[in-house]
Amino acid sequence: MKDLYIKRRALSEDTLLDLIDEIPDFKTHKASVARGNGSTIDTSYRSTLVTAMNIPEWANIYSELLPMAEEFYPNESMKIKELQYLHYGPGDHFKKHNDQIRKGDKKDWRILTSVTLLSESDDLIGGDLVLFRSKEDKEIINPKLEVGESIMFSSETFHQVMPVEKGTRESLITWFYLK
Repeated sequence: MKDLYIKRRALSEDTLLDLIDEIPDFKTHKASVARGNGSTIDTSYRSTLVTAMNIPEWANIYSELLPMAEEFYPNESMKIKELQYLHYGPGDHFKKHNDQIRKGDKKDWRILTSVTLLSESDDLIGGDLVLFRSKEDKEIINPKLEVGESIMFSSETFHQVMPVEKGTRESLITWFYLK
């Protein structure tokens, strides 16, 4: 796959509505940032609220996103090991980073990242997800997600969430691993 990303409506309307219905019940906390072998809260680098989601409850997300993942890795067997709900409000952001985890066995490596935009307020200013071709690249690629759309890219791809100036945005993050 030579494209930087794939973008489309991947989740069914029923799945999206189920997710949105569950959001008020999610218990969020400040998101952390990986540092060495641990993690820390560093709001100058990443400021958002997060909830880790129970994968068995949301197994349909895997089956609905899998066709996109197979476009990147058509001959690989994959699984989802992590699902997160993220809420960005005024001042929230996530600086340029990638989601790559390459420790131990290849089955423990994140290979694909998926972001699904669940909602955004009518008054949202900022908060765009942007991609970069490399860590050093300054050129911003803005795929402009619409509510309900998913984007998938290699977990090695550098990306960031621009600061939210006003309003809110909510998204679902999914990581694929090799089986």
